[in-house]
Amino acid sequence: MEELAEVREAPTVERREEEVGDALFMAVVNAAQMGVDAEAALRGANRRFAERFRLVEAEARRRGERLADMAAGEKRALWDAAKAAARP
Repeated sequence: MEELAEVREAPTVERREEEVGDALFMAVVNAAQMGVDAEAALRGANRRFAERFRLVEAEARRRGERLADMAAGEKRALWDAAKAAARP
C-alpha cells in the first residue's frame, strides 16, 4: 500500500514510472514469499482480461454498438457482466 501511495503522489511522469517499478517489484517479492509464481499469475490475469474483453466486444456487437461510441457506464456494466460470467 505504501508503494501505491508513492505512485499516486509522484510529481512527474518519470517519478511515477520509478514508483510503479518499485510497486511491481514489491508485488513480485510478496508473491514469492507466499509461494506464488508471479509470472504465472500475471499470465493468468492477462488471459482472464483478454477473455472478458472478448465477451464485452461480442456483447457490444450483438447490440449493434461500437465500444468506442458507448458511455463509460455502459462499458463498465458490460465488463462487470463479462467478469461475472467468466467466474466459475
